[in-house]
Order: sequence, then C-alpha cells, then structure tokens
Amino acid sequence: MTAVRSWPGKIVLFLFSAAFGYAGYGLLDTSFLLYKDKETYENRQFERITGVPDHVEYDNHDTGPRFISDLDFSGQIIDVHYLQITQDYYEANLSGKTLDIQYLPHSHFAVNVDVHGD
Repeated sequence: MTAVRSWPGKIVLFLFSAAFGYAGYGLLDTSFLLYKDKETYENRQFERITGVPDHVEYDNHDTGPRFISDLDFSGQIIDVHYLQITQDYYEANLSGKTLDIQYLPHSHFAVNVDVHGD
C-alpha cells in the first residue's frame, strides 16, 4: 500500500476512480432511460423525426467496417449505433436524403431508419 501513500499513486487512484465512476454513471443513466422507454417500446408508440441530418457521427473502429453512431438533426441527436448502419451503406443509400426515423423518446435510441417516401 505504499503506492497509495505517494502523490503519484494518489493521482493514479483518483483518475481510476473518476473514470470508473463516470462509466458507472453512464451505464446507470442509460439503463434508467431505457426503463422509462419500456412501455413506449412495447406499445410501439415511437417518436418520429423526418429530415436530412446536419451531422453524422461515426464510431471509432480498429478493424472491420465503420458504423454510424449518431445522427444530428439541428441539435436533436438520435443514437443509431445499435442498428449497425455501416459508413459505406450510409454514403451509398442514405446520405443527403430525407430520412424518417422512429426512436425512443427518453433514450433517443433509433428503432427504425428509412428514406422518407420509400
């Protein structure tokens, strides 16, 4: 326990604790929001947004295809990562088009993404 008594050890312990706490908070927050969306999902009463995204956010990948993580519609950010839309598919079929997205109201997780009018 001498590492914890030294100031570099205390800094490392603090940073580890802060990172662990932040990750834990993120998991709890997401779990709570999904719990609030449970009834909405079961009743299929999704929110809907239609438009062309202002910004597309991609995930960080090491190997394999790059997936879209978020679509931003004038500050309304919709999480589409779980739909596993690849960057290549998005650029070939969805980019620049008006999208119709159904999503959960509390967590903002997308349930379905279609091209508007298809």
